[in-house]
Amino acid sequence: MDEDRLIAERAIAKLTLRRPWSMQRFVEELSLQRDRPIEIVEGLGEFESIDYSGIWIPFPEKDLIRHRSGVTQVERDGIIAHELGPHRPRA
Repeated sequence: MDEDRLIAERAIAKLTLRRPWSMQRFVEELSLQRDRPIEIVEGLGEFESIDYSGIWIPFPEKDLIRHRSGVTQVERDGIIAHELGPHRPRA
């Protein structure tokens, strides 16, 4: 098992997943677990010209996830889930 998967499985094991499940509640609980706010913003802002669906931007005081405007709720949740997943620095 690779290290990223192990880290993700440990983090998920610590979460309380309530029913009915929602991405908003998941992000709120993950923020509490990490003791670090995660803000979700519609629109890519200065990144609109790049062909991204979403982008995760870490700041000293919080994490910001921006997603492309005009997507469905299901697409939005998928973009956010992707951004919350393990990230590796680009070579």
